[in-house]
Amino acid sequence: MQESEVRNTKPFPLDGVGVGLGALANRLPKGVVRRRPCCPVNSADAPPLQPLPHRGGEACRRLRQVAFGLAFALAPAAAQAHPGHGAFDLAHGLAHPFSGADHMLAMLSVGLWAALRGGKARFAWPAAFVTAMVAGFALGRFQPIAWPVEPPILASVIVLGALTAAQARLPLAVGVTLIGAFGVAHGYAHGIEAPGSGLGFPLGFVLSTAALHAIGLGAGALLQRFGRPELVRLLGAGAAAGGLILAVA
Repeated sequence: MQESEVRNTKPFPLDGVGVGLGALANRLPKGVVRRRPCCPVNSADAPPLQPLPHRGGEACRRLRQVAFGLAFALAPAAAQAHPGHGAFDLAHGLAHPFSGADHMLAMLSVGLWAALRGGKARFAWPAAFVTAMVAGFALGRFQPIAWPVEPPILASVIVLGALTAAQARLPLAVGVTLIGAFGVAHGYAHGIEAPGSGLGFPLGFVLSTAALHAIGLGAGALLQRFGRPELVRLLGAGAAAGGLILAVA
């Protein structure tokens, strides 16, 4: 060991949290080599911390663009949402809810709103829509009446999307009644479009409707699990905007 290192016993300055360590170091035997800290102890000498970038606003902006972009992209499908079909089997029943933007947006909104409401509504509201839709199909299939189809269907898209965007916590029974009324309208539209259909066609659109409900419910539950319920509301706003676009298309 070099003599210059051994003799270098002059206390080195420490401040802040290093005062106690400095006092301990000054009591070490003279033969122990003392070294200065490799980095500055004074917090004033350290570079300032940079805040992490907040990506929530950017994510919301992109999701809003996607939601409204889908609404505009689906608008042309409204004109051909209920054109009638040449065949009414299981395959056409499965595809029918996906052939019109109004059906898709309404059924997805039911799932999204049920996810936000939580509790028994997660199962009761989609079940109410499907059950009422089957009753509406039977009415349109066997006892058609002079009843305009499009206005209540478009109203269902706008109202359900708006209630989702507002995160409205209606009582369970009120939600069942409202969703059931809209389900009758959608089922009635299916019924008058499928004269002479067998059991395959209604079975198909019931399965597709349940799948759309499940997609909306799963998306809403997943976004809430990650602490982003505002994105579920944003999707509801996009559905309501899509309904308004379909109404004027």
